[in-house]
Amino acid sequence: MSSQNKDERIVLNIGGIKYETYRSTLTAYPDTLLGTMFQERNEELLKPNKNEYFFDRNGKAFHYIMEYYRTEIEDELKNSIKELIKLEITHNPELISVIRRPPHYNLNFRIQNIL
Repeated sequence: MSSQNKDERIVLNIGGIKYETYRSTLTAYPDTLLGTMFQERNEELLKPNKNEYFFDRNGKAFHYIMEYYRTEIEDELKNSIKELIKLEITHNPELISVIRRPPHYNLNFRIQNIL
């Protein structure tokens, strides 16, 4: 990948929240969805809208994923996700019923499958 491409700034619009980062930040993890998408070999497949890439996902939760890409600290990501879950439970009592379901339906299992 040329140094010009590595330094290219990418705007990700995740559920209406915009994140700006470098292509090299995303491609540092080539086995992830974002890492694969922004590899130089896939450049022809990308069709940004207004120089943004839109994903219909939870923009607030994506903050923690973006921090993982930027800092490479997996434990920090895990702790951040735990804190996010606590906040979500506090503000959304319906999640308590999800946590009380049998183990194969529990929230941690679902989050691991999403990530």
